[in-house]
Amino acid sequence: MSQRLPVIMFVVGVLAGDLTFRLTEFATYRAVLVVACIAAGLLYLLSNSHELVKDAAFPLVGGIALGGVIKVALAAVFDSVGRGTP
Repeated sequence: MSQRLPVIMFVVGVLAGDLTFRLTEFATYRAVLVVACIAAGLLYLLSNSHELVKDAAFPLVGGIALGGVIKVALAAVFDSVGRGTP
């Protein structure tokens, strides 16, 4: 189970990020995304300090951050396409 825990936590993080995106306003979600990216960076730096941080916390927050970055990037692309600007 220890081998699959990071993958499971990453998927849970992506799903939690998607749920947060759907339940909050976009401006609030962008603030949460900044916090998640900072937390992912800090947890990456601390990943050698404890096994649970490396196997559970970092993949969870990383999933939230990655899902959010993708959503914000796609929103920016679709917004510029809708306005007709390249």
